Amino acid sequence: MNVKQLILLSCLLATGARAEISWTPLQLDFGWRLRIAPPEASVYGLRIGLTPKNENVYGLDFALWRATAAHNSGGLRFATFRDSSADNFAGIQTAIGFNDAANVAGFQLAFVENTADDAVRGAQLAALVSEAARVYGVQLGLAVGNKAVSVYGIQAGGMGNNTEENVYGAQLAGILNIADQVEGVQLAV
Repeated sequence: MNVKQLILLSCLLATGARAEISWTPLQLDFGWRLRIAPPEASVYGLRIGLTPKNENVYGLDFALWRATAAHNSGGLRFATFRDSSADNFAGIQTAIGFNDAANVAGFQLAFVENTADDAVRGAQLAALVSEAARVYGVQLGLAVGNKAVSVYGIQAGGMGNNTEENVYGAQLAGILNIADQVEGVQLAV
């Protein structure tokens, strides 16, 4: 690097000028001033942070508290408190607390609650509650139970299941199952 380039680079850094970043392979985000790329950037690779938020996230995602994708995400994600994808998620979404996404293609695993505003194509497993509009696969709420509009597969809840419309498959619970119509098996012990 010659002297002119060093002077230009120093001036740019001193004035705070920076190029617009639309995506990055690596995002480290530990707060307002401690991040590699802005929240408007998408991450295709690895994201690690305290409460990272980006437009889209695909790859490995680890948040010490809360992870957020403003639109779509996929891959393997883990957050201690909450993992959120505003639109679509594909892959494995895990949290000690809560997982939520509009559509899930893959697996949601949470200690407290899983939520899919629209559809789950795969499986939801929560120690307490799993909730989705439509389930195509397996929905498990081990301690409390599950809530869905319709289920195409298996819905198994510790205390009970509440399906507003139809279950096509099996609905299994420790105490109570509710469904408008069941085509398959409904069993409560």
